[in-house]
Amino acid sequence: MGPAGQGPPGIDPPTMAQPVISPQGIPPSLAPMLAHEEQSAARHTGMIPGRGHQGPQPGTGSQPVRQAVSGVPPAVRSAVVLVTLLAAVPSVLLLHQALFLSDVISAPGVIGGTLMLIGLPMFATGLLPLVGGGAPAEGAWTPFRPPLLYLVAGVVLLLAAGAAAG
Repeated sequence: MGPAGQGPPGIDPPTMAQPVISPQGIPPSLAPMLAHEEQSAARHTGMIPGRGHQGPQPGTGSQPVRQAVSGVPPAVRSAVVLVTLLAAVPSVLLLHQALFLSDVISAPGVIGGTLMLIGLPMFATGLLPLVGGGAPAEGAWTPFRPPLLYLVAGVVLLLAAGAAAG
């Protein structure tokens, strides 16, 4: 209880009744302020107010990589994964030698090996739609939008790994 004659905060003292709350749990005084947030959340997450998650809305471009890779044959996907794993073996060996086998930890070896391990999967993710003939998502075939953004970022990381190790 609060001061004499008053109830706890948020409760009307004369009747001790709680304020009216909508079925969603939002007080009526806050509903107009939150309506814009619900619309924004529905646009970005696929949530429809009052009905829960409905999945990605068409035309939002929420999964351009998955759309571009879905048309790639499984044999091409497997080949790209295999080549990526084979290319990662030298970077793992470089990183292992730089960290554990040499007397002094080699900073260029550690940085080069780490950047290669990060850059190879990104490069493969960006390369997969190009070699596999996956269907391009609308407007996605520019260098700075997925899936080609992964190719650009992978190339930059691989060049940085080469520069660090050299």
